[in-house]
Order: sequence, then structure tokens, then C-alpha cells
Amino acid sequence: TSRRQRQMCIRDRFNNFLTDLRNKYSITRHEQEICCLIKWNFSRKEQLAVFNNTPDALTKSKGRLKKRLGLDEKTDLDAYVRLL
Repeated sequence: TSRRQRQMCIRDRFNNFLTDLRNKYSITRHEQEICCLIKWNFSRKEQLAVFNNTPDALTKSKGRLKKRLGLDEKTDLDAYVRLL
């Protein structure tokens, strides 16, 4: 799927979730997409396929996201996002 199609699907399904994320945190569109895939319970392998990315690139993106969310290294990003 194209980036635009992903964005439209994410907006349709998670409008309130995304609004809350944008209001509370200053995160990029890509980071919003990561949060939605986590919320949808996409596996790491599925996340890599959606973004057509390397494991290292996804790890770095998630690390930046954790910093923007104010999480420490020990906090499980996936568990945190699922509770939002």
C-alpha cells in the first residue's frame, strides 16, 4: 500500500486516538503510523513489511518515538501505546 493509503486508513480508524496523540505529544506522522500499527497489534515482522524497512531502521524509529513520548529505556513501547 502507498503511504497515502496508509494515512487515510489510519485516520479513518483511529481519528480520536491520533487526535489525542497529537494534542499530548509532538510526534511525526511516521511515529503516529507506528503507534497505530502497535495499537492494531501488528507484529514486528508486519510493521517491517508495512514500512518496507530494515529491522535496524524500525528499532531506531521506535527509539526516537520513546524519547518523544518521554519513556525510559526499560519501558515497553508496545505495551505503553496499547494502553493509550
